[in-house]
Amino acid sequence: MDNQDDTGMSFEQIMEFGHAAAAALGSQVYQVANKIAVDQTIIDWVNTSPKEKEKRESLWHEVQAHGRSQAVMQGMVERAQQAIAARDASRPENRHLDEQGFGLDDGYPIQ
Repeated sequence: MDNQDDTGMSFEQIMEFGHAAAAALGSQVYQVANKIAVDQTIIDWVNTSPKEKEKRESLWHEVQAHGRSQAVMQGMVERAQQAIAARDASRPENRHLDEQGFGLDDGYPIQ
């Protein structure tokens, strides 16, 4: 299945990105590095004076950027899960099972 989806990525690319993002998010090295970076930025922010408005705003935006990066990676994982569900739901044997009440469309989230 090498078709591209609405993001312009092939199923294989979506899977590759999803697996890599899941591995990174689950990596102790990533988690520790991210925590150190966020914690240090917050410490730097706390150590500024209220008069240092631009520096404080810059540090706050830095903390927000860490969260956005993590959210993007989580989105890659979720997109891979959705692609698997869409692929599996489109298989003839699964459509038949769904029609009989035994298929994939059971309302449970993908693991």
